[in-house]
Amino acid sequence: MNQVAGRNWLRWAGVVGIVILCGYLCIRMFQLRHAQMAHALWWTGDIIVRYLEAHDGTWPRRWEDLATVVGEEDLKGSGVMECAGGRRAMKYRQRLPIQRLREMVWVDWSADVHELVTAERSAERPPFLVVRPLRGDHFYFSGAEPNEMIRAHLVARSGL
Repeated sequence: MNQVAGRNWLRWAGVVGIVILCGYLCIRMFQLRHAQMAHALWWTGDIIVRYLEAHDGTWPRRWEDLATVVGEEDLKGSGVMECAGGRRAMKYRQRLPIQRLREMVWVDWSADVHELVTAERSAERPPFLVVRPLRGDHFYFSGAEPNEMIRAHLVARSGL
């Protein structure tokens, strides 16, 4: 009887271990699946802010415009990058090439900078949606939501 109880305990411990491992793997797969989109949205927002800085606040009209502010050195390696607005430094894993961003991210090329600068900040949602995923949910890193990055830059630039 003692041996049977010991085996049952080991079986239950094995089942619990497998359930915990499966749960952990599911969470990690969910995170990894959405991490690339979060990187793509953050990088797109940062490129747009770079473009606005380099072109005196003029809104880009196509992906090729954004490519003018991205150099080869931007796509190499990993390190620390300052978020737009200088709020905090963020580690990044990847900066995707423009061609890959084009496949993942939608940009409103007809946006009006004057309308964007007057948009009010909201804790519940982005102030406007000029950058969003082509497919799927809008996942982003804390402090790196692209529309808020753009809004913060425009407000800082305008002095409002």
